[in-house]
Amino acid sequence: MKFGSLVGLVSLFSKGAYGWGSSGHHAVGYVAMEFLAPKALSFVKESLGVNYSYSLGPAASFLGDIGQPLHVENRGVGGNAIPVTCSGNTTNLHALWDASLIEKLIASEYDNSVTGWAHSLAESIKYGKYQRFAADWVSCSSTTAKLHPVKATAEGIIPLKCPIVWAKDSNAYDCSYVFNYINGTDLCDTSYYDNAVPIIESQIAKQGYRLAAWLNVLFDGSVKGQSRDTVDTTESQVIIMTERDIIR
Repeated sequence: MKFGSLVGLVSLFSKGAYGWGSSGHHAVGYVAMEFLAPKALSFVKESLGVNYSYSLGPAASFLGDIGQPLHVENRGVGGNAIPVTCSGNTTNLHALWDASLIEKLIASEYDNSVTGWAHSLAESIKYGKYQRFAADWVSCSSTTAKLHPVKATAEGIIPLKCPIVWAKDSNAYDCSYVFNYINGTDLCDTSYYDNAVPIIESQIAKQGYRLAAWLNVLFDGSVKGQSRDTVDTTESQVIIMTERDIIR
């Protein structure tokens, strides 16, 4: 994909475009909650007006959705114009990555619990397979650095540097895996699903961790959070925070 096109696609996030489906949004938010520093956590609590659990959910529509490979891809209108089959049902490639693959994963491995899935990802960042990669995920963490050299969009918007870095990382999966399948096969009942899951999980974990890092930089002056081991994420206590609430 050409870099100029990538810049244009990333700029869509500021207009409220969405990538991951509901479960993906919530998972990014839940992961982020486990790494917020004190002032960032205080901001979230005060903004939501409660002292229970939170999902930053659609607050991740700017940062979290950059992790969805097809949200930073032009081919087939980001996969929306490419029909595919999942578990016998017709859908499109974008929707498959938005939700279908995730919903199958959560149902088969986490008893339909988004919070259980997100907590598992957070644990992998703290102690498991993602621990050695976490620092690199937030090596670009500035909330103000502009893209250089400057490449303004048609509307005159100059994108921030770090979201572009993260988008290029995500877009690489489009070339290496997302579009590599045999037409006519069921993508949820073949090895395509098995190999897609590690990509989806790492992308959700990355963007949750990056969302926390950005909030920590904004409110605490450092990417480092407090890595809480006990975050109550009871389904009935979820409160969704909108993007404008978090960037106002």
